[in-house]
Amino acid sequence: MDNDLAHMRITVWVTLVALALVILFATFPSIDLRFSALFFSPVGQPWPGLEPVPDRIRDTLREGVELAAFLAFVMLVGNLRLAALQRTGWRVWAFLCGPVILCAGLLVNGVLKAMIGRARPFSVTEFGGHQLFTPPFQFSTQCYSNCSFSSGETALIASFFLPLCVLLWPRLERRGRLVAGGLAAAMIVLMSGLRIAAGGHFLSDVVMSILFSALTTLFLYRALAISRHRHLFTGDAVSADAMSLWRNGRHAVVARLWRWWPKIKARASRLQRPPDPGAAPS
Repeated sequence: MDNDLAHMRITVWVTLVALALVILFATFPSIDLRFSALFFSPVGQPWPGLEPVPDRIRDTLREGVELAAFLAFVMLVGNLRLAALQRTGWRVWAFLCGPVILCAGLLVNGVLKAMIGRARPFSVTEFGGHQLFTPPFQFSTQCYSNCSFSSGETALIASFFLPLCVLLWPRLERRGRLVAGGLAAAMIVLMSGLRIAAGGHFLSDVVMSILFSALTTLFLYRALAISRHRHLFTGDAVSADAMSLWRNGRHAVVARLWRWWPKIKARASRLQRPPDPGAAPS
């Protein structure tokens, strides 16, 4: 994405893929039920993703990315506050944590999960629940809070790893790009699989969250002119900025962020475990 033409092509392809998948899931909603049925068992523990080990893996992955996004937000505020003392610039940090806030926080958890009202797989009658299955993109009254569409945790993982890959891409050789791209894909697929295996989301929920994250990343790449600034995102520059922030602004910046973060997390991400013992967070 080093030039406008490449960015335009990628944006067009991601948009076309998103439209094709919207049509596919809307036309054949049974895909969601059939895919979730692969993980459902009518006896014993109905959803293997709720076992202690996968549940712990999901929590660790989510909390690790939340911490990384928080640190990126700290660096963003530090760059805005210290300005000339910082080498990376505020744009790369806004690009790194922006999709998490805009996509995972506002769009998915703040709007879609509150408005669509889609029941989670473990709640629908096909899997032993009491609520009706509804296709994706269809407004429903089967759920009133922390609903199924779309996946907040998948959006969180994708919204962090996709911009991170974009920032690192120019400085990586072919092998490094394969490793970075493979790691990002593995983390996204792992979280998506864990959410489906836990009965927390349908296939369309996680797929659309990934696409929302990709489109948000593409939008911010252009809006923040990342192609002209991502060369500043180097190990030496990040280390220098972290030390500068620690020496010059740690008391003012960090103290404020620790006060703000619980409110930001509660209002934007809402990634909290629901009261139903059989449920799992977004």
